[in-house]
Amino acid sequence: MKNLIKLIWLVALTAATVVWAGPREDAFAARARGDYATELRISQAAARNGEAWAQNNLGVMFESGRGVAKSDAEAVRWFRLAAEQGHAMAQYNLGVMFANGRGVAKSDAQAVRWYRLAAEQGYAMAQNNLGGMFENGRGVAKSDAEAVRWYRLAAEQGYASAQFNLGVMFANGQGVAKSDAQAVRWFRLAAEQGDAMAQNNLGVMFENGRGVAKNESEAMRLYNLAAAQGNELAMDNLAKITVDRAVATHNSKSNQGGDCRPRTSNLVCYSTCSNGDCLVSYENGCKMRVQVNPKFDPLTNNWTYPAPSC
Repeated sequence: MKNLIKLIWLVALTAATVVWAGPREDAFAARARGDYATELRISQAAARNGEAWAQNNLGVMFESGRGVAKSDAEAVRWFRLAAEQGHAMAQYNLGVMFANGRGVAKSDAQAVRWYRLAAEQGYAMAQNNLGGMFENGRGVAKSDAEAVRWYRLAAEQGYASAQFNLGVMFANGQGVAKSDAQAVRWFRLAAEQGDAMAQNNLGVMFENGRGVAKNESEAMRLYNLAAAQGNELAMDNLAKITVDRAVATHNSKSNQGGDCRPRTSNLVCYSTCSNGDCLVSYENGCKMRVQVNPKFDPLTNNWTYPAPSC
């Protein structure tokens, strides 16, 4: 059975995109047309006047190098000024900088502090990241139940990454009673928003009949959607289904039951493997899938997968 992708939590920085009257509207209009010099000039003037939206926007500009020389330290300075005024996006952004040690000494405890302040204002991205901190025990005592609580708050706002994460928690029974049906529900909501990891995981559920009627065609459709976005695990899952179908078709024509290998004492075969999942081919055209276990090589101090025997 294919494994589900593990949960993920975003670290992207955010800047407001809501249109407002006045300097804020003018700054965002300048950004939209690619006039970053004007955006910078307007934001700097407003930030000096203590306007939190402008301080946060300056932080994003310095973090990304948009219209200014890139500087994480300057980004942190402006995020902090806005965050201390209670600006939820700036609190979230400052948490990201602490979590990643960008422009400031890395501190999971400080990341949790700022994520929590933003999350308590209902900011979905902060709720999702705070869930990740609890799930991984970063800067706070590990608690799957708390992780689920924060993921759910963000997921119920329609935030795709949190919906995906909540689906993983239900699929694994982490912090909540295990429920494949609930996992499917949340994976589906995220997948419908185009989340590639959710599309892959929903495909796994369909392929294995977990929480939903088994449907290999639907699994392939979802794997294709995720693979088109560059999701490597979905590409691998799609390739395995394709190979398995080819093997099954060939072997069904062999009229030799489940074992189509040549009936000879000197078997000759060759194999292609990926992480112990091997496709073994024989002289008579028979193809069989074999799983091999890794072995420890004391000479190289590494685990390796041996070639399967014929």
